[in-house]
Amino acid sequence: CVTPSGAAGETIVEISFNGLDFYFTSQSYDFYPQPTIKSLWPSMGQGFVGTTVVTVYGSNFRESMELACIFDSTEVRAAFVSNSSIVCLAPQHPNGIVSVHTTVNGVDIAEGTLNFSYVPEARVLGIMPSRGLISGQLLAFISGSNFINTTALKCKFETVQTQATFID
Repeated sequence: CVTPSGAAGETIVEISFNGLDFYFTSQSYDFYPQPTIKSLWPSMGQGFVGTTVVTVYGSNFRESMELACIFDSTEVRAAFVSNSSIVCLAPQHPNGIVSVHTTVNGVDIAEGTLNFSYVPEARVLGIMPSRGLISGQLLAFISGSNFINTTALKCKFETVQTQATFID
């Protein structure tokens, strides 16, 4: 059967073999508005590791067993947070930019496409100075490779995160 357009909500499905007599099937069909994706955070992660937790923001998400994020062609389960956000784990992938889509029912793709960048793992080679006063506020220069110039760049000292500035 081809579904007609309908108002949001469940409707009973019946079947007819002659176009006149309809038989109750005890099955229902759930109509819902088209989900749309608008942004994701973070928009980059390490491809080799594949453990970046990504929050996708949009509208009309629904809790379902088929709720998923699709990174290129790799589908991963998503956790429902609210009708405006879901969370998924970015799968392992070679470095590069991939398209991200979502699905609520495993068939229909939500409206909108976002990009996620897989980046090489950052390597820290040193920190200068390597010690300082407990009062903090001292500049610590961290050297290494594969650092990315982004407004989300941060350092973490045990549990405390601080803003970082990229210096080429």
